This record gives sequence, structure tokens and C-alpha cells, in this order.
Amino acid sequence: MLRGLAILLVMTFHFFRNNFQFGWVGVDLFFVLSGFLITGKLVESMNSPGFLRSFYIRRILRIVPLYFAVLVIFFLLLPSLKFDLFTTAVQSLSRQQWYYWTFSVNFLEAKHGWPANISLNHLWSIACEMQFYLIWPFVIRWVVNHRQARIVAFLLLLLFAFVFRTLITDFLSLNYLANYVLPFSRIDAFAIGGFLYFYFTSSRPPNFRLLLLVGLASLIIILILAFWFDLNWHYSNYPVQTVGYTLNAFFWGSVVGISCLSRFNDQFLYRCLAKAGKYSYGLYVFHVPVMVAVQKLIKESSGDYRVILVASISFFISILLAVLSYHSYERYFFRMRPAFTPIQKSRQVR
Repeated sequence: MLRGLAILLVMTFHFFRNNFQFGWVGVDLFFVLSGFLITGKLVESMNSPGFLRSFYIRRILRIVPLYFAVLVIFFLLLPSLKFDLFTTAVQSLSRQQWYYWTFSVNFLEAKHGWPANISLNHLWSIACEMQFYLIWPFVIRWVVNHRQARIVAFLLLLLFAFVFRTLITDFLSLNYLANYVLPFSRIDAFAIGGFLYFYFTSSRPPNFRLLLLVGLASLIIILILAFWFDLNWHYSNYPVQTVGYTLNAFFWGSVVGISCLSRFNDQFLYRCLAKAGKYSYGLYVFHVPVMVAVQKLIKESSGDYRVILVASISFFISILLAVLSYHSYERYFFRMRPAFTPIQKSRQVR
């Protein structure tokens, strides 16, 4: 369900950028969820033979096929077809395509900012997730059986992200986007999700009031800072670039925790968000290039009418492509994943 909420926030941000500037926080929710879920998968399979190999293969089977399919379309298929609608996009991005194929485009954007064409801008977060997958198994292996080590690691990761955002990016003369797109500056969101998992699996039962307090405190501070800076909680603004990302992560961490403890009563809304969550990866990958294509096709209209028309068409096409991709393409790779599933042993961490 929460994946559905995250993707709807992100899509609304891109489709209605001028009127929904805080929708980008859906990415923070994705990062917290990834930290929570990936930590669980690692802990449950840590003692299984070949768990590290299994983990990486399963992640590759989930992420790479659709991601590479989009790159093949943009960088190989469309140039050969001479399709006018995408010619500009392909020409402007193809010179830097190596960064996309190697899941390192966020490093390029951290140095030079967004490219002139935005068709593949959103892929930075997938690159950031893949980089997180590279290091997180080793962090979990270090802390899994040591409660004090988990606390130290958690605090160090929060501190490291803050120092990186406030000092290191300037020292390295990076673009302001470095604080938004690099794993070093966003590791706090993954860490909050990961250590939320340990909180839920410890010997003490999770405290609903504590989670609610953390969420409310984070939200209140966010609202105070947003009001102080003219109610513009955008990823490029000063308070967000320093403490804002961490505040977002704490808020979403509390939401994830509360959702694990609460029963969702609105079944219709739950089903809608759950469906969106099921197809969230395809929706995420497709929605920006679809939006760019639709914007180029619809040029006659102007103002709010054009924005609504573009958003409606883009949303429908993105859903269609995501559903078709999930059932006719991605599921082929899903069937391969059980072969690489380690025998999971339930455990209670200390």
C-alpha cells in the first residue's frame, strides 16, 4: 500500500510540478521502505549458504530487465527507427548513456545538474538504490547480532549523511543536486528504514505512541521550517538540503511503523494503493518519458487545461504500459527468482 502512495506522490509531482512541489517526498518513502524491506530479507537469510549471491541475483532480476528494456528503446531502437518524436531526447542523452547502463547517472547529475532533456532524469533514484544494495548486506552482517553496533552504525550513518550534505558537497564543488541524488547524502533514509526493522523484531514490542510521537515531531518541524521559508518544501531549498531529508525519513519511518501496527479500514482506498504499489516500479520507470512524449504531441492547448490533459493522458498510458510490462515481460524474470531464494530461518534479533 505504501509503495502505491509513494508512486502516486512522485507522479503527481512530475505531472503537476508547479502546483504540487512537495510530491518529491515520495522518493524518501521509497528509500525508507527499501531500507525496511531489504534489511528484513537480509536478516532472514543471513545464515543461509550463498545468501549474498542469492540477494544480488534476486535484486538484479527485479530491477535490471525493465530498466535495461527502457534503455534499449531509447538508445538503440529509436535511433534506428528515426522516430522524430524522440530524436532530440536520444541525441541529447546518448553521449552520456554509459552512466545509465552502469547505474551511475546520479554521479553525473551530482557534478553537472539535470540534463537539458528530462526524459530519463528520474532514473537517478534507481541508480541510488542499486548502490545501496551494494553496501547494505555488509552493514547488516556487521550489526545483525550486536545491538550496540546497530545503534552506533545508525547514529554514524545519520551523522555522515548530514556532514556530507552540509560540508563535503561544497568542498568537492558539486552541484546542489548531489545532496538529492547521491547515496552518501541519502543513506539516512535507508538507515532509518533498516533500523526500523530491527526495532520491530527486537525482544520488546514496538510502541505505537513512540512511533506516533516521532512522526508528529518530524512533521511539526517540517511545517515550521516550510513556513519560515515561504512554505516551499522543495528538494533544492536550504532547510531540505541540510536537515530536511532526515526529517522526511523520520516522518516516513513512523508512517511505515504505524502502518505495520494498524489495521487499514478503508478497503477501497487500500485496494487502490495496493494495486498502484504492485505496478509501482513500471509506473516509476515509464511515467516521465511518457509525459515528455505527450507534452510534445499536445502543443495546441495552453495553461491549466494543457497541464490537466497531459497529466491525464500520461497517467493512463503509464498505467497501461506498467500493467502490460508486469504481466507480459517482468513476470518471466519473477519466475526465475525462486531458484535463488535462500532457505530463510526466522530469528529474533537482540
